[in-house]
Amino acid sequence: MRRPGEYRASLILAGALAGSAMLAGCTAGEPRHESHYWNAREDQAYRAYLHEQHLQYREFRTLSHERQEDYWNWRARHPENPS
Repeated sequence: MRRPGEYRASLILAGALAGSAMLAGCTAGEPRHESHYWNAREDQAYRAYLHEQHLQYREFRTLSHERQEDYWNWRARHPENPS
């Protein structure tokens, strides 16, 4: 028969493993744009996105987080834009 301390150690270990798995899963949703530099080419791509979405130009940094993420998702689907 096991002592209560052995169960406690097992629960702590299981919790630590589950916690680290959850934290590792969080990075899967991290933005893919960290390696992008905002230069003339990125600005052209952003303007192409605005044109395609029928949106007026606004400086990218003034957009809402949701709109920025929408752009980066679009950008991931259009890696060669502009040529």
